[in-house]
Amino acid sequence: MKKIIVIFLVLSGLSPIFGQTVNFRGNIEIGFVDVYSHTIRFGQGASGTDFDYVNSGGQDILFPFQRITADIEIGSHNIITLLYQPIDVRTTVPYSASFNMAGTTFPADSVLDLRYGFDFYRLSWMWDFFKETDRILGFGVSLQLRDAVINFATADGTVLVDQRDVGPVPALKFRYQENIGPVFWVGAEVDGIYANIKILNGSVENEITGSILDASLRAGAHISENMDIFLNYRFLGGGAAGTSIDEANDGDADDGFTDNQLALGTVTLGVTIK
Repeated sequence: MKKIIVIFLVLSGLSPIFGQTVNFRGNIEIGFVDVYSHTIRFGQGASGTDFDYVNSGGQDILFPFQRITADIEIGSHNIITLLYQPIDVRTTVPYSASFNMAGTTFPADSVLDLRYGFDFYRLSWMWDFFKETDRILGFGVSLQLRDAVINFATADGTVLVDQRDVGPVPALKFRYQENIGPVFWVGAEVDGIYANIKILNGSVENEITGSILDASLRAGAHISENMDIFLNYRFLGGGAAGTSIDEANDGDADDGFTDNQLALGTVTLGVTIK
């Protein structure tokens, strides 16, 4: 949040350079996330097991959710959006069968400490086709930076698989917002891409098929000139499947294969400060 404030101040100072009016909007959402489906596999053949987080990993309950975004409107058409989206789900569950993950064997009747951390940061640009300040029809592009930490560990700490990854993911962006009378408004927003080639899937060397979909519907109300409140439903989904060349050639039992597929929904209450 402090970094976003600093960026606001810097851009305010650059307003004369832009030669256009610069406006700022900050959004904070708080609510819960429901994991619809989530499976993961590290390793092909006998070195990996398809693990179902919902049915076997304790992700069958609601988890806290928050989201922070900031819009920088330059003139009447350009919108730059900064996003910070933390996702860090931790569960402890008993698991009766033995299984393999990244070439590591977990014994039967283990108690597992699981962490699925998938924070991401996103920078977006859109061109708003509406000139009116109270309406938006924007199309543009996004660049998302994923920061993944995925852990499988026995509760006694004797067996551990720790997978970490940082990488860029490009996407297309759409946003729509329209007033319904003097107080209420509705809107929708989508960031998404499907890619099965290098670079577009966030990898320079690895042939990985990946996809993301971040789609929301919201309804809100103008509380004052400087504040809105809104209710938002969001679907977050996507995944990646493929082999990391570096991990496959590091000499460990892990062959570098990953298949991670996720679908979840969130319900949040939000506040917009203008």
